[in-house]
Amino acid sequence: MPSTPTVDPREGPARDDEPALGAAARHGGGDPGAAPVPGRPPQVLFLILGGVLIGPHVLGTTESSSIQLISGLGLRFLFLLAGYELDPRLLRQRAGGQAVASWVVSAVLAVRWWGCWPPPASSAPSSPSPSR
Repeated sequence: MPSTPTVDPREGPARDDEPALGAAARHGGGDPGAAPVPGRPPQVLFLILGGVLIGPHVLGTTESSSIQLISGLGLRFLFLLAGYELDPRLLRQRAGGQAVASWVVSAVLAVRWWGCWPPPASSAPSSPSPSR
């Protein structure tokens, strides 16, 4: 008769007394190599998701006023990482041109939506009305 395997209680589902983030970290949720998504997503994705989880709007482990400087630095590093992964040769191809065109259209629409462009018309009438 085969023996039943013993189950380590540390590998079981999250208990009520332990935070879900600790359970995810214990089971490899923070390890990019153990990600279930095929194609191995970039590590930046896991950094962003970790920041969202510990931020003030999800788990509430930090206050928004205490992490403003750190979040600004994190955003700058995110742009730096994106710049390192950008290949200028890809921008010369058709897909790169489409990406640049999409960015320009999005930027113009955003500026227009915020009301910055075109400048608002003056309140004076554009053509004088005839006087009698």
